[in-house]
Amino acid sequence: MRFGTAGIRKIVSEEFNESTMDFIATVLSRISNTVVVGHDGRIHSDSLSRALISGLKREGVDVLFLGLAPTPVISFAVKYFGADLGVAITASHNPAEYNGIKIIGRDGRDLRRDEEIELEELFQKRLQRKYLYTGRIINASEIIRKEYIEYVLRFVEKAFTVEPCRVLFDPANGVTALYTPKILSELGHTVITVNSHIDGRFPGRTPEPSEHNIMKYIRLMKPTGTALYIGQDGDGDRVAVGMMGRHIIEDYVTAAFIKICSEKFSGSKVIMSPNISPHVYEYAKSLGLRTEMRPLGYLHEGLSGDTLMASEPWKIMIKDFGLWFDGIMSAAVLSVNISAIESVINHLPKLYKTTINIKLKDMSLAGKIIENVVNTLKCSIKSHVKKEPWGIRVFSENWWVLMRPSGTEPKVRIYIESTSKELFERLTKIIRGVIDKWSTI
Repeated sequence: MRFGTAGIRKIVSEEFNESTMDFIATVLSRISNTVVVGHDGRIHSDSLSRALISGLKREGVDVLFLGLAPTPVISFAVKYFGADLGVAITASHNPAEYNGIKIIGRDGRDLRRDEEIELEELFQKRLQRKYLYTGRIINASEIIRKEYIEYVLRFVEKAFTVEPCRVLFDPANGVTALYTPKILSELGHTVITVNSHIDGRFPGRTPEPSEHNIMKYIRLMKPTGTALYIGQDGDGDRVAVGMMGRHIIEDYVTAAFIKICSEKFSGSKVIMSPNISPHVYEYAKSLGLRTEMRPLGYLHEGLSGDTLMASEPWKIMIKDFGLWFDGIMSAAVLSVNISAIESVINHLPKLYKTTINIKLKDMSLAGKIIENVVNTLKCSIKSHVKKEPWGIRVFSENWWVLMRPSGTEPKVRIYIESTSKELFERLTKIIRGVIDKWSTI
């Protein structure tokens, strides 16, 4: 069993089920005495979490159980209780048939790669169960919900002036329905919700808050008279934004947080992922900040004393708040900083951007597909090719394409960006022409 991007995610089946959770419990018992456990609203999550908790209790580990809880809340709870580890039973933004685990380290941060390797080595061993049955199970759901909500409210109200507005909130039938509307309401906003009943089948929309998935709800802004749309994924580490009935691309949201954080919080370094626009990197530098690029899923490995914030698309970490990506906190901060989004949209160039996902039955073909796309682009448009630790980038003056295998699903992800609409459409057409040949594989 190996870690992908931000945890382990698999389709629930004979290869990933309650027995897997029992095995994971045995492994975790070798490195922890106290573990926080929570889960999202997927149809298998409750059963999987019970199997994990049963195994931890058998092995003598104390469990602080949160029940239904967003991943950022589990991270907060690890720090709040001073626990050794946290485990979120979730597949985040993956489709409903998936589930998985995210293991959270001390202070609520994600595991470093060396810590994941240590666990992977333990996964390979035939560890003997202890059968101690001395572990305690403590229900901590109510205290953590209260403490987390108060923590977010204090953080926002201390830093910002709150001007109430009307917010359209869409948690994709996920567990942030238990937290975000309450926080936004406590800030004084009028909150209208959609897809706000928890349902692990995700009947409203698939949990990834991509433009394609959320646009029909953003269009509800005009009839509901709302100034801001907030969309989240299944476990709450992501935030998507709509304004004036339009989707705001993730790069503008990251830039808005850079502006907000540079004015209000301590730190001089911004850590970002490779699929964030180069224009956002330049924007951060224009504010006197240093930037650092880190692989998706491992931005936390760049954290240092001078870090201001970190961002992947949809995901924001503010170090003064906590060492984890937090879509709930991000929603609260954005709700009182709408003008910052408007400011960066006016400052940055118009960006045309999309992500193309190629679903594969055989991931061994990923390299061939990427090579095929690279060669076709080189023959079609004058460009440069750069091999990076996280993928292959093809680029020229006002466009770039980044290709990499997904770390969470059997897919190749292709990111396309240009400041020219005509060139963006040409790039998209060229790439779609290549991948259509692989669509049945």
